[in-house]
Amino acid sequence: MVHMGCEKKQKTIAIGPWGGLGADPFDDGIYDGVKKITVNFGSCINLIEIVYQKNCKQVVKSHGRWGGQNTNQVNCLIFFMMKIII
Repeated sequence: MVHMGCEKKQKTIAIGPWGGLGADPFDDGIYDGVKKITVNFGSCINLIEIVYQKNCKQVVKSHGRWGGQNTNQVNCLIFFMMKIII
């Protein structure tokens, strides 16, 4: 389990990257945890934006472009992400 506070974390391991058909895989690197995941979509996924926690600061990484009619967000207090399959 990874706790989102600022105390010392357990060792993190890197896995992936993965990409979908017609897309490029991405690897955002190693962070202490995930604060928020946003997915923008219409008939397909247009954008995935992830807000990570690193050394008690937020780091935002975006993949794709805004353009879909729908947006879903997951706010994470305690979260350990191994793999997202969409």
